[in-house]
Amino acid sequence: AFHLEVDGQWIVLHYALADLTPFVSIGGAIEQEAWNRGVTIYGFAKKIPLYPLEISQKAASLLPDGPRPAMMVEVAIDGDGNIQLRDVYRAVCQSRAKLAYPTVDLQRLPHVEEFARRVSAKENKQHVPRMEFPQQEILHD
Repeated sequence: AFHLEVDGQWIVLHYALADLTPFVSIGGAIEQEAWNRGVTIYGFAKKIPLYPLEISQKAASLLPDGPRPAMMVEVAIDGDGNIQLRDVYRAVCQSRAKLAYPTVDLQRLPHVEEFARRVSAKENKQHVPRMEFPQQEILHD
């Protein structure tokens, strides 16, 4: 979940990450299995999630079906691409919408295009290579 706002010359990104600490015991079996897996594994027909679906897609999910615990990260970028990490803290997050890349209307997301432009300009200024993911096509025979 995210929110963008303008603070003077800065655009501030408030980025929420699901906080699993209320749902996963430190040192417990679920945490250990997550460390063993490392990431969610995506296959053609299904995925093997990092955490059980009851946690990742329900209890801890940041989908817009209720307030959830979250780790908030606040990052700001100015017109020259200077970046500030402003804060990291725990909060309760209430998402308002579920967005998807193919269907999102950027006109309804204030500041997102300018934020992306600033990040891209900073990458270009520093000659940071941008890695695009290859297109994939699944053929059934």
